[in-house]
Amino acid sequence: EPGQQQLKQMHWNELPKPMLVSFWATWCASCRATLPVLAEYQQKGYPVVLLNAGEAPGTILAYQQQAQLSFQVWLDNGVQRAFRVGGLPTTVLIGSDGQVLSRHMGPLNRAQLEQLLKQLE
Repeated sequence: EPGQQQLKQMHWNELPKPMLVSFWATWCASCRATLPVLAEYQQKGYPVVLLNAGEAPGTILAYQQQAQLSFQVWLDNGVQRAFRVGGLPTTVLIGSDGQVLSRHMGPLNRAQLEQLLKQLE
C-alpha cells in the first residue's frame, strides 16, 4: 500500500530528540493551514514530528492525497493525553533530555516555526 509507510505508531523512545512535535487533525482548519510549512521543514531534515490526534489511517492518507502533501505522520497512542493537549494545533518543543522547552497553541507561520527550531540548535 503506497503511502502506508507514511504512517507510524508513535513510540516515544524511537523518536529523535530534540524535536518539534505538532499535534494536528484533518478536520482542524488551522492545522491544515500550518501543515505545508511543517511538511516542508520535515522534508528538509528538521526533527519535525507530525502527530495526528487519533484519526483513522484512511482519513489521514485520503487527506494527504487530496492536499497533495507528502509527510511522515505519527499516530497517537496516548501522547496527546500525556502532554495534556487541549486544543489543536498544539506544537511542543522537546529538548534532548525529553523535557518540554516550549509550547505554541494555534497555527504557526514560517517565522514562528523557524524561531522554535532555532531553540533546538
